[in-house]
Amino acid sequence: MMTKKVLIFSILAGLVGGVSLDVFAAETTQDLLIQKLTQVHLGLAPSDPARSGVLLRLADLHSERARQLSMKEVAENCSVCKAGDGDRKKALLFYSEALGQLPTGTQAKVQLQMGRLYEMIGEPAKAEQSYKAMLSGATSEKEKAEAYLSLAEMAFRSSNFARSQELYEKVLATDGASSQGLAAYRKAWSAFRLNNINGAIAQLQEIMKNPKLQSSAALVTGTADKQFLEEVSRDMVTFMASRGVLDSDAQVLFDITLQDFRMQQVTMLAREATRLDQKPAALATWKFVFQRQSDAKVRLEALVRMAQLEFDLKQVEAAAKSYQSALGLWSTAACSLQTCEESGKALRQFIVSWNRLETSNPSSGLLNVYSEFFNVFDQDEDMYIWGAQAANAKNNLSSAQDWTNKASKLLVVRHQAAAAGEKAQMAQKLEKNLLLGIELAENSKDESQLQQAQESYLKLSVLREKAIDVRYQKVYAVYQKGLYGEAAPQLRDLALIEKAPLQIRTQAAELSLDALALLKDDVRMQAWSKEFAEKLPEKKAEFITLQQKAVLNQSAQISAENPSAALAVLSQFNVNQASAEDRKTYLKNKVILNEKINKISEARAATEDLLREPSLTSEEKEFALGRKLWFAELELDFVTAFKVVQQMKFEKLSADDRLLKLALYADLAHSSPEQYYQQYLKRSEDTEKKALISAQLIRSSKNGAKDLEVYKGYFKNHGGLYARAALQVYEKIRTARYWKKS
Repeated sequence: MMTKKVLIFSILAGLVGGVSLDVFAAETTQDLLIQKLTQVHLGLAPSDPARSGVLLRLADLHSERARQLSMKEVAENCSVCKAGDGDRKKALLFYSEALGQLPTGTQAKVQLQMGRLYEMIGEPAKAEQSYKAMLSGATSEKEKAEAYLSLAEMAFRSSNFARSQELYEKVLATDGASSQGLAAYRKAWSAFRLNNINGAIAQLQEIMKNPKLQSSAALVTGTADKQFLEEVSRDMVTFMASRGVLDSDAQVLFDITLQDFRMQQVTMLAREATRLDQKPAALATWKFVFQRQSDAKVRLEALVRMAQLEFDLKQVEAAAKSYQSALGLWSTAACSLQTCEESGKALRQFIVSWNRLETSNPSSGLLNVYSEFFNVFDQDEDMYIWGAQAANAKNNLSSAQDWTNKASKLLVVRHQAAAAGEKAQMAQKLEKNLLLGIELAENSKDESQLQQAQESYLKLSVLREKAIDVRYQKVYAVYQKGLYGEAAPQLRDLALIEKAPLQIRTQAAELSLDALALLKDDVRMQAWSKEFAEKLPEKKAEFITLQQKAVLNQSAQISAENPSAALAVLSQFNVNQASAEDRKTYLKNKVILNEKINKISEARAATEDLLREPSLTSEEKEFALGRKLWFAELELDFVTAFKVVQQMKFEKLSADDRLLKLALYADLAHSSPEQYYQQYLKRSEDTEKKALISAQLIRSSKNGAKDLEVYKGYFKNHGGLYARAALQVYEKIRTARYWKKS
């Protein structure tokens, strides 16, 4: 029996003598020890005095193994963490059995451990029962404080904050109690959860001021725990922000926080006030930060936030000044969009927010901050685009054009570097910006800017959705300047692009021909018109008409110097495709040219063709009849000539002269001219001509004596003519009688 007791004592000696449980860190060693002690326990009689020590040691070992298993399970990211519960339950069995064998004054620590184990396996009622049992059997106020703290933690975790606050107060009321810092901290949070925010803030301030409360560790008192105090000050920021930050809070927080992290916490307070939209307090806090902060990056953040808050509070001038200072500090702080990402975003957002408020009517101040922004950030194409839109709305076309051009250059680079899935989006963005540049240039009425914008579009556009339109506008401007020689071929090129819109193709074709007409270039007019008639069938008739006119014009231009060549050119005229007017012109020219080179038969044939045209004007018909008359005269065909004269109006002749001409050609055609002479005698007032005509009629009459009497009245004042006519009549009569007698 003695040997067995010695063995048990040897095993337990080092275990309860203050040796750390870390000696059993190796799982196999720990398991082996548990097995050995379990065997020892089974071999001990219930009344054996050594039994309680073995029970306590076994409970401790199972407790420790449960802790290690839980840590391993958590490290493996368990979703339902149950490892160690078996060991905890065994530990509770051993503690319970040992508890009945321990003196009353030594039970408190076991009850405290049992309460914690019950909480871990999810039996809060038993845990509370253990803590209350500990409270009832406590032999000192410190032990009671331990029980109160455990009960308070249970109440806190179950959100019974009124109960937890009451229990934490009891811990704090016990001199020398451990974990008073934790109790004070939890009491502050309990007050916060009960919406007693000022009380919670006051409690946190007490922790920061009282050295006895400046650690959350259970066994440490009077020693400041910086990590704990940092957490306390961070929670004070949360409480102040929830209450509503006061202008004085920054100073209060600064004064009570340790120097190592006081500015960090004040800055956090400023951020929280900003996040919660507490603008006046946030502005005051950021000003506090800016004045005391030595870190350039944080000072930059403060300036940026101040600018936005001042702008939101309608302090526009102050906002602009803070913004300018922030931009100036950007380089000083050696910032980049990577190292000062949030400040960079805020600097950008400041202008974006301002712009949204002044979309339709931007102010000069907005354009100024855009300009200052671009001095620092010159690689932001979106900002250039928005700035250009604002400048355009403000009618600051120079800045608008400049910023648009810079945006386009950046977009080209972005498109080239973009991933396959983003290229289409970047190309569309570039397209819109290039077209905006053209629009701005048009609004500026600056010809050189417009030309530059058009060139940029044609050079940089990826999609080229409006390339044809831009080319047309560009060459149309050349046309309007009167540079027809330069414009004509460019317009022709546009007209022949099959994929171009029909309207633009047609307009380009028509303008190119107009330019040739103004240049009097009928050679190209003829060729291009024919080309357009084939390529643009919708306007075929018009282009063929122009083609035919070009032939006529070419022929007319050389007709004076070289009629034969002119006639050769004229042979290219297509009568079947010509309009009535052009066909008449063609036939007239053909008549004249053949006449000039003495091709009378061809000229006569052309004249007949001309006379067959149904739409001849009276003047044109008179021309054709005149040529026909002349050709008849050349061939002494007076019968035809007389017929032609009868059809002619001779509008340049008086009515009297026309009658005389008719009489003449009737006479030449061996037809009686008497009717025309008779008409002349009735209407003419020329007495001399009337006397001469009367003499002619008497002379040609078969009954001269009778007609002498008839026309006697027309010889008034012309006795000589009458006497001559009478002599001719009597001579004719006497001769007739003579021949009759003989």
